[in-house]
Amino acid sequence: MEPKIIMRVKFVAPKNGAGLLDYQDRKEAVIDKRFVDLNKNSGEQVAEKENTGRPNFYNYMDRHQATEIEDDVQAYNQTITNPLEKRLPTFNRVSDNITEKEKQHTKKLLKEADKSGTNMWSIVLSFNDNFLKESGVIQNGILDQKKLKHCVRAGMSEFLQANDFNESAFYLANIHTNTTHVHVHIALSETRSSRQKINVAGKSEDRGKLESKMLRNGKAIFYKNIES
Repeated sequence: MEPKIIMRVKFVAPKNGAGLLDYQDRKEAVIDKRFVDLNKNSGEQVAEKENTGRPNFYNYMDRHQATEIEDDVQAYNQTITNPLEKRLPTFNRVSDNITEKEKQHTKKLLKEADKSGTNMWSIVLSFNDNFLKESGVIQNGILDQKKLKHCVRAGMSEFLQANDFNESAFYLANIHTNTTHVHVHIALSETRSSRQKINVAGKSEDRGKLESKMLRNGKAIFYKNIES
């Protein structure tokens, strides 16, 4: 039986640049919001394998082909002349559609975190279509992006607290519909590390890997928030 939700977390070591966001927003993966006939795209899996460092992860997050902006936001953007104030498909802990200015600010934070040696995590949540239909996130073949964003945001709040992240934690996320299953890519980091120090080859570094128990709890957290 196919799982209703799959959660993958990849630790990205510092000193690798800042590239996850560009990959999340890549243009080639944008599919119509009627995703009933989506086919698997093996290129998605190849891209994930190729994007192991932060520079590449930026490119991965920014693929506009993978994520679609809502109709009302598109209409809003047509009234905005300042490119920095236009809203994007990307969401974070406070906004469903961040502005280009906010995105650039977050990139700056990630680069600063990178220089200071703070860790970064790439989180992917993949959902079974029937589960999303049962939860009302998909209705009549249409994905309710705002509802999914709200569910993921609530889940992230609980997940961060359960894993002892401090108030400096921040993330950007994008919904992708370019594969068989709807999935969400999340880039997570901190401006001030909350991670336990460990000894690596005689050097003190922040622990990057999250415990398996915490990952299992994370899956249950997101499941609960979407199901409800």
